[in-house]
Amino acid sequence: MATKTLKSRIKMKRDTSANWTKNDPVLLNGEIIIVDTDAGETRYKIGDGTKKYSQLPFQDEAVRNLINGKLDKTATAVDSSKLNGQEASYYAVDANVVHKTGDETIAGAKTFSSKINGTSGATIKSGGDAVLNVETVSTTTDYAHLYASGGSNSKRPLILNAASDGSGPVGIGVAQPTEKLEVDGNIKATKFMGTADLSGTPTAPTAAVGTNNTQIATTAFVKTAMSSISSLDINLNANQPSGQSAGDFWYQITTA
Repeated sequence: MATKTLKSRIKMKRDTSANWTKNDPVLLNGEIIIVDTDAGETRYKIGDGTKKYSQLPFQDEAVRNLINGKLDKTATAVDSSKLNGQEASYYAVDANVVHKTGDETIAGAKTFSSKINGTSGATIKSGGDAVLNVETVSTTTDYAHLYASGGSNSKRPLILNAASDGSGPVGIGVAQPTEKLEVDGNIKATKFMGTADLSGTPTAPTAAVGTNNTQIATTAFVKTAMSSISSLDINLNANQPSGQSAGDFWYQITTA
């Protein structure tokens, strides 16, 4: 039997959802109808030869149910995305989704393959109430603050460790520190506390000649001060000064 080719265009039945519901026909098996909904959407149904229009689901029903299970249609902000050609005010509510705006808590460990950019800063909360804060100071400065807040410890210490148990060394400007704290550069502090243990040959600024205060006297300062004295006269004084007990040996030193 020869094959005949018919040049034709097939037009599906199309009507409003109100008319389809009113007439409620039984659709033929495989019959496709187009529905214009009251919301202005275009949807379609496929008949099975048994069920009426009102008993048949829209073919996109399963997809919409899946989407509605992940989206919050009560959101008031309008998303810039489109849904079926219409403006959508849907926002995902899935626990594994991070939204564009608003405060949220992400549970579990997350791995980011690239850096995280924040324009105002970031906070990391510990298992207790302590919070690690990383914040920019202002829009006119090019440095940031790193500090701890919250928690029951009123001093809110910020502890730096290279190991979780606190045993590791910390380096500032040092890639592989071997000491508890190793700094590559000068340290400026207003006060040092504790027992001094300066190994090697410690040095200090040499005070100006004639300085008379609690400043440290270096060997260079002492040598200069002693070299300015041309001679010493040590004389025993025959007269006992007031306040001295009988039999005390005392003497008087005068410079030339």
